[in-house]
Amino acid sequence: MQKVLQDYPGTILLVSHDRYLIDALATQIWELLPDEGRLQVFKGCYSEYKEFKQAQAARLSAQNASDTETRKPKTESQKAKQSDKLSRNQRQQLEKKLSRLEAEIHEMESKKRFAKQNSPTHPPIPSRCLNSVTNIRRSTQNWTN
Repeated sequence: MQKVLQDYPGTILLVSHDRYLIDALATQIWELLPDEGRLQVFKGCYSEYKEFKQAQAARLSAQNASDTETRKPKTESQKAKQSDKLSRNQRQQLEKKLSRLEAEIHEMESKKRFAKQNSPTHPPIPSRCLNSVTNIRRSTQNWTN
Protein backbone atom coordinates (compact mmCIF):
# COMPACT_ATOMS: atom_id res chain seq x y z
CA MET A 1 0.00 0.00 0.00
CA GLN A 2 2.83 2.40 0.87
CA LYS A 3 4.41 2.02 -2.58
CA VAL A 4 1.10 2.67 -4.33
CA LEU A 5 0.48 5.79 -2.24
CA GLN A 6 4.04 7.05 -2.76
CA ASP A 7 3.65 6.73 -6.52
CA TYR A 8 0.29 8.55 -6.55
CA PRO A 9 0.84 11.96 -8.22
CA GLY A 10 -2.04 13.77 -6.48
CA THR A 11 -2.78 14.96 -2.97
CA ILE A 12 -3.69 12.41 -0.31
CA LEU A 13 -5.48 13.12 2.95
CA LEU A 14 -4.32 10.21 5.09
CA VAL A 15 -5.96 9.41 8.42
CA SER A 16 -4.17 6.56 10.12
CA HIS A 17 -2.84 5.23 13.41
CA ASP A 18 0.09 3.63 11.56
CA ARG A 19 2.96 5.93 12.55
CA TYR A 20 5.40 4.23 10.19
CA LEU A 21 3.13 4.77 7.21
CA ILE A 22 2.51 8.38 8.19
CA ASP A 23 6.25 8.94 8.67
CA ALA A 24 6.99 7.50 5.25
CA LEU A 25 4.30 9.44 3.35
CA ALA A 26 3.41 12.64 5.19
CA THR A 27 4.83 16.01 4.23
CA GLN A 28 2.48 17.82 6.62
CA ILE A 29 0.81 16.89 9.89
CA TRP A 30 -2.52 18.54 10.69
CA GLU A 31 -3.50 18.73 14.34
CA LEU A 32 -6.90 19.92 15.50
CA LEU A 33 -6.63 22.11 18.60
CA PRO A 34 -10.22 22.28 19.88
CA ASP A 35 -9.31 24.29 23.01
CA GLU A 36 -7.88 27.00 20.78
CA GLY A 37 -10.46 26.50 18.03
CA ARG A 38 -7.89 26.13 15.28
CA LEU A 39 -6.02 23.76 13.02
CA GLN A 40 -2.23 23.66 13.40
CA VAL A 41 -0.35 22.68 10.25
CA PHE A 42 3.10 21.25 10.83
CA LYS A 43 5.36 21.00 7.77
CA GLY A 44 7.43 17.85 7.98
CA CYS A 45 7.18 14.12 8.58
CA TYR A 46 5.74 12.41 11.64
CA SER A 47 9.14 11.91 13.33
CA GLU A 48 9.88 15.63 13.10
CA TYR A 49 6.39 16.44 14.40
CA LYS A 50 6.86 14.06 17.33
CA GLU A 51 10.21 15.70 18.23
CA PHE A 52 8.61 19.14 18.02
CA LYS A 53 5.72 18.09 20.31
CA GLN A 54 8.12 16.51 22.84
CA ALA A 55 10.22 19.68 22.98
CA GLN A 56 7.05 21.74 23.37
CA ALA A 57 5.82 19.47 26.20
CA ALA A 58 9.19 19.67 27.97
CA ARG A 59 9.10 23.45 27.76
CA LEU A 60 5.54 23.57 29.15
CA SER A 61 6.51 21.15 31.93
CA ALA A 62 9.41 23.40 32.89
CA GLN A 63 7.07 26.38 32.86
CA ASN A 64 4.55 24.56 35.08
CA ALA A 65 7.33 23.66 37.51
CA SER A 66 8.31 27.33 37.54
CA ASP A 67 4.66 28.30 38.17
CA THR A 68 4.50 25.83 41.08
CA GLU A 69 7.65 27.38 42.53
CA THR A 70 6.14 30.85 42.33
CA ARG A 71 3.10 29.71 44.36
CA LYS A 72 5.21 28.92 47.45
CA PRO A 73 5.20 31.51 50.26
CA LYS A 74 7.79 34.19 49.60
CA THR A 75 9.99 36.35 51.74
CA GLU A 76 9.75 40.11 51.20
CA SER A 77 12.80 40.13 48.92
CA GLN A 78 11.41 37.21 46.89
CA LYS A 79 8.07 39.00 46.58
CA ALA A 80 9.84 42.11 45.28
CA LYS A 81 11.70 40.04 42.68
CA GLN A 82 8.49 38.27 41.64
CA SER A 83 6.69 41.57 41.04
CA ASP A 84 9.26 42.33 38.34
CA LYS A 85 8.41 39.12 36.48
CA LEU A 86 5.73 38.62 33.85
CA SER A 87 2.17 37.72 34.78
CA ARG A 88 0.95 34.21 34.06
CA ASN A 89 -1.16 35.47 31.16
CA GLN A 90 1.85 37.29 29.68
CA ARG A 91 3.96 34.13 30.00
CA GLN A 92 1.24 32.08 28.30
CA GLN A 93 1.02 34.60 25.45
CA LEU A 94 4.80 34.53 25.04
CA GLU A 95 4.73 30.72 25.14
CA LYS A 96 2.13 30.59 22.34
CA LYS A 97 4.09 33.11 20.29
CA LEU A 98 7.27 31.11 20.84
CA SER A 99 5.53 27.89 19.73
CA ARG A 100 4.24 29.58 16.56
CA LEU A 101 7.69 30.98 15.80
CA GLU A 102 9.33 27.60 16.38
CA ALA A 103 6.83 25.95 14.04
CA GLU A 104 7.56 28.62 11.44
CA ILE A 105 11.30 28.07 11.77
CA HIS A 106 10.81 24.31 11.49
CA GLU A 107 8.75 24.83 8.34
CA MET A 108 11.49 27.01 6.84
CA GLU A 109 14.17 24.49 7.78
CA SER A 110 12.12 21.75 6.09
CA LYS A 111 11.83 23.87 2.96
CA LYS A 112 15.56 24.53 3.08
CA ARG A 113 16.33 20.78 3.35
CA PHE A 114 13.95 20.09 0.48
CA ALA A 115 15.58 22.80 -1.64
CA LYS A 116 19.06 21.44 -0.89
CA GLN A 117 17.99 17.96 -1.95
CA ASN A 118 16.30 19.14 -5.13
CA SER A 119 18.52 21.91 -6.49
CA PRO A 120 22.24 22.13 -7.16
CA THR A 121 22.42 25.82 -6.12
CA HIS A 122 21.03 27.31 -2.96
CA PRO A 123 19.17 30.62 -2.86
CA PRO A 124 20.06 33.08 -0.13
CA ILE A 125 18.25 32.75 3.20
CA PRO A 126 15.06 34.85 3.06
CA SER A 127 14.98 37.86 5.37
CA ARG A 128 11.72 36.42 6.79
CA CYS A 129 13.74 33.51 8.21
CA LEU A 130 16.30 35.84 9.76
CA ASN A 131 13.47 37.95 11.21
CA SER A 132 11.93 34.82 12.76
CA VAL A 133 15.21 33.92 14.44
CA THR A 134 15.45 37.46 15.81
CA ASN A 135 11.85 37.28 17.06
CA ILE A 136 12.50 33.96 18.80
CA ARG A 137 15.59 35.33 20.51
CA ARG A 138 13.65 38.40 21.66
CA SER A 139 10.70 36.29 22.88
CA THR A 140 13.03 33.87 24.66
CA GLN A 141 14.73 36.76 26.44
CA ASN A 142 11.36 38.15 27.53
CA TRP A 143 10.23 34.70 28.63
CA THR A 144 13.35 33.96 30.68
CA ASN A 145 13.55 37.39 32.33
